[in-house]
Amino acid sequence: AALLAALTSTVYAAWIDPAALLISEDPGLARRHQFLPIPDQLFQPAVLQASNIAPGSRLTGGFTGFDRIAQRLMRGARWEEDDAPSGAPAPPPSTQMPAVAAHADSGPRDDAQHTFRSDVRLVEVYATVLDSRGRYVDDLNRHSFEILEEGRPQPLAAFESRSSTLSTALLLDSTLSMHPNLPALKNAALGLVRQLRDSDQTAVYTFSDDVTVAQPSTQNRSGAARAIAHIEARGETAVYDALVKTIRDFASHQGKKVIVMITDGDDNRSTLPAGAAIRKAKSAGIPVYTIALGMALDNRTLLRELESISKGTGGLAFAIRDPREVASVFEAISRDLSHGYLLTIHPAAPGPGPWRKLEVTLKDKTTYKIRAREGYQPD
Repeated sequence: AALLAALTSTVYAAWIDPAALLISEDPGLARRHQFLPIPDQLFQPAVLQASNIAPGSRLTGGFTGFDRIAQRLMRGARWEEDDAPSGAPAPPPSTQMPAVAAHADSGPRDDAQHTFRSDVRLVEVYATVLDSRGRYVDDLNRHSFEILEEGRPQPLAAFESRSSTLSTALLLDSTLSMHPNLPALKNAALGLVRQLRDSDQTAVYTFSDDVTVAQPSTQNRSGAARAIAHIEARGETAVYDALVKTIRDFASHQGKKVIVMITDGDDNRSTLPAGAAIRKAKSAGIPVYTIALGMALDNRTLLRELESISKGTGGLAFAIRDPREVASVFEAISRDLSHGYLLTIHPAAPGPGPWRKLEVTLKDKTTYKIRAREGYQPD
């Protein structure tokens, strides 16, 4: 048993790309390898037993054909010059963002332009503020906010009352069951793209059995529109894998970033369990707007998971019965994206550690409602 364990770790390390989602997000994969109880265990065919139910997927059998399985595992982001999207920075994905030179802002700011240069990572927090009547509050300054990390106030390292750029990832369900809803979905997604500013970036992802980057992040709205128009329905549903891949791809983008995800069915093809996707989403802190329709509305567990993802990241969760409602939901999301604040803090303690709870408060306006991420995982 000890020999098999040692060989397993060695083979996994040698053959599996560390950027593969199943490795990077599920470090216990090698420990769950199940050898078949027959002679010559090492030389039996390797088989991937995919499961989106905890403890998750595992490989069984020996190591024959292991290289082919390793090549088929879905890759997350690997930030190299040759394959990084246009306009994307080079650092690897992280729950915190490296401090970089502050950029000019086309929106109002209450602090002078200056430069932050440091080896200490920053934690980004997007906050949306509404008054008691549900109207957006856009006239606050940095002195209005306070961020508590594990109950302790942390000074703001940077503040933007309106981000100069917005990176939006459209994560669209393209499974076979979506076929009758695709026209309404495409029209709504095109409407959202048209509402974005010239300086904003859009990426288009589709998911079914796997995830396809239909359009890497770009300021070219025509390119994003073409990608949306060419979406075709096929295959089954890998919601959790798709969400984690999109988060990893987007984690290193500077400035405000959001993910808009729509699905009409339960996950039946992911290799990652729901818990891993939820933890990844909450830790990355990218606001995720989720839209459930069709058969997804009959799955209470899925609806709770989508709501947990949106609430934990500062996004919004929608559930619609009529596909024609998709347009109004995308319009509501578009309005929401034009408001809000970008706050950054230094972690209270550097280095990896347990989950750290964050709370955004206002010093004076106690009747206002704040929507923001709930915490982060230091790495």
